Amino acid sequence: DWGIALLNLADITREKKHVQDAIEKFEQAILLHERVNPVWLINYGSALDFWGDISDDDGYYEKAIEVLQHALTLDPTNIQGRYHLGLA
Repeated sequence: DWGIALLNLADITREKKHVQDAIEKFEQAILLHERVNPVWLINYGSALDFWGDISDDDGYYEKAIEVLQHALTLDPTNIQGRYHLGLA
């Protein structure tokens, strides 16, 4: 939830620091749990895609696509995951 709040704040303010902090929160959540919730990966992938937009670094789009594809292997019916993959 903290990462999502930061990502929403970044969407409003367009401040890079909030996107970086959101990415960090998603990475921490993923690393702390043995079993990863696909929604966490979708949020993480969305944050990486956002960072790609802000930084103009195509590498983040590629990483976002990888993360989102992995999320969809865990939950292929997740509409939000498919939407964010399409955006990335």
